[in-house]
Amino acid sequence: MRVYEYAKQRDIKSKDVVEYIKASGYSIKNHMAKIPEGIINELNHTQFDSKPKKKKRNPKNIIVISMECTPFINTGLGALVGNKVAQHKVKENNTSVILPLYKVSKEQLTVKQKLVVTIGDSEQEGTVYQYSKDEVSYYFIENDYYFGREKLYGFYDDAERFAFMSKIALELINSFERNVDIINFHDWTLSLIPILYKDGQGGEDSKSVLELSVYGATYQGIYDKDVLTYVFGLSDDYFNSGLVEYAGSLNMLKAGLVTADKLDINKVALDDLKKSYLKDFVQ
Repeated sequence: MRVYEYAKQRDIKSKDVVEYIKASGYSIKNHMAKIPEGIINELNHTQFDSKPKKKKRNPKNIIVISMECTPFINTGLGALVGNKVAQHKVKENNTSVILPLYKVSKEQLTVKQKLVVTIGDSEQEGTVYQYSKDEVSYYFIENDYYFGREKLYGFYDDAERFAFMSKIALELINSFERNVDIINFHDWTLSLIPILYKDGQGGEDSKSVLELSVYGATYQGIYDKDVLTYVFGLSDDYFNSGLVEYAGSLNMLKAGLVTADKLDINKVALDDLKKSYLKDFVQ
């Protein structure tokens, strides 16, 4: 029997066993070495300190917000978001995902509630459906006007659609009867979530860490200031102060980079940003 096998059986440290064997006059290299037969009986009657138990980490409550996620939306971004959800699961965190309900079957979905948010000068309603898969709760936001279309993006009112998704996701989170440790939102489309959250739409106990998962530089998400004030309903102070402004326009990705509490970004995306016009907003 090797040292590490013996130590595992007794739930003790391999290092202590090796030291004891050496002190008893035997030549032994390390924990991979075989235990000399002549000392096994003596070891069995020797008291060793138990290996300290690893402190069990308290699972975190994490909400992922995205416009896409596998296995429901099988796109490039969808796969990346799906991988992130899988990582949270491996770490045994309590994970929920909020997504738009595109043109998919509602057969296995359960209606949870209806929510209303203001977009521009109109009230927009979203029906929330819930579905559980592999210990992850998925919440789908149904609004046929914004999401019942033939493709995901490329419409004149995309900014409205992203504003609706951002606002209604925060409303949904506010309705949860639990604390949320991390709100993890994905890509530039949802990058105004930190400002909406801190502007009052995060609820009274706004203590969640706001984490932006970013996938590189983009020239998308660049709009007139009116999109900030009219569509998102936010003060132009955010624009005039330079917080969300770049080159005279609202830049959603820049806004997310400078207002998120934490950035989730891999080396390739970080290098891309450092070579882009947004290089001053990443470290």
